[in-house]
Amino acid sequence: MPGFAEQPVLDALMPVPFQSIIHTFTDASMLLGDRTIGARIGVAMPAQAFGPYMAFALAANDLAGVVSRAQAYSRLHTNGVASHLMVHGARATWRLTYAIEGTTDLDNHALHIIVPLIAVLREFGDRDADQIAVHIVSGYAPDARAIEAIVGSRVVPRSSAHAVSFPAAWLRRRRPAPKWAEDVSLDALPQYLQVPLPTSLVDAVRHALAGRPLEDTVDLESIAAELGRAGRTLQHGLACEGVSYRDIVRNVRIERAIQMLAESNRPIAEIAQHVGYTDQANFHRAFVAVTGATPKQHRKASRS
Repeated sequence: MPGFAEQPVLDALMPVPFQSIIHTFTDASMLLGDRTIGARIGVAMPAQAFGPYMAFALAANDLAGVVSRAQAYSRLHTNGVASHLMVHGARATWRLTYAIEGTTDLDNHALHIIVPLIAVLREFGDRDADQIAVHIVSGYAPDARAIEAIVGSRVVPRSSAHAVSFPAAWLRRRRPAPKWAEDVSLDALPQYLQVPLPTSLVDAVRHALAGRPLEDTVDLESIAAELGRAGRTLQHGLACEGVSYRDIVRNVRIERAIQMLAESNRPIAEIAQHVGYTDQANFHRAFVAVTGATPKQHRKASRS
């Protein structure tokens, strides 16, 4: 499963393939020649900037509440990475688990999540930086020393997972909720539910098509660009899921036609044109192929 994340675009939320987000961090690191860019971004980024789900988590009075809320609601924001809390003796570890496959260079993306969490932990730990450790998978020691200089906490390279560890006793500590959190509540989260995260590339393409007028030519390249992929890469990914782009477009068009047949009295020829079929015979064949009935039969059945 490729994984997706909700990203704010013009005051709306759009699912973006998680692989594209990872590539952005990797490409930026390479172009700038900076292997610590994830940590630098994290230092400049407050944890509440991750969105309403994280703001709601940070509004909890104790650290255990912050962690449990973040774990519970982060899945509304992304299905590409999840967080898990593990307690072993006197130490607690807040660990990131990635669903993405075939990518090993996740350090920078992980750091841009972990570093803002360090600031949150320090609110509960009397800013005792010596008690916090950042764990990265990379084994490149100079990177670890450079990251330590940026974040002010010990960095442990060659770890089995990306994580931040701290004294387990901090989980029971309380602090006043931040002033900005006074207006934060679960009411901010339904916007994520309005745009369910895709669970496959097919779902992502269908979501992208949902916002397009189907009477126009639905260009594969433009849909691929919206999903952060090349056209050929998109076609290959869909083939791996057992479907073609053309089939998805046809199905979306017929689904919209079905809705119009049931909810309006518009002529069938007009509906066909509205969903992208200038030739009514082609519309008839596609409709029968998808539904097993003619448009006229379907309209009659939907109203009986």
